[in-house]
Amino acid sequence: MKALLDVLPRHAPPLWVVVAASLVLAAGLLSTFIDLLHEHLRHGAELRAAMRQPASATVTVRGVVDTKAAAPQVR
Repeated sequence: MKALLDVLPRHAPPLWVVVAASLVLAAGLLSTFIDLLHEHLRHGAELRAAMRQPASATVTVRGVVDTKAAAPQVR
């Protein structure tokens, strides 16, 4: 076991390679996070805009009646 532990440090990469690989990995993860966040915000904005749109002309009479019956009456 001692011989194996003596051999391991010779196979370790230099510190600058480890730091460079860590920075590349961190930049990739940050880029992915920012892309996902941007996509989520865009989707939310589209959803809010769609909710503000009037109902389509293909609404059935039954759907309108059911919706009015379920809505609270404001006086």
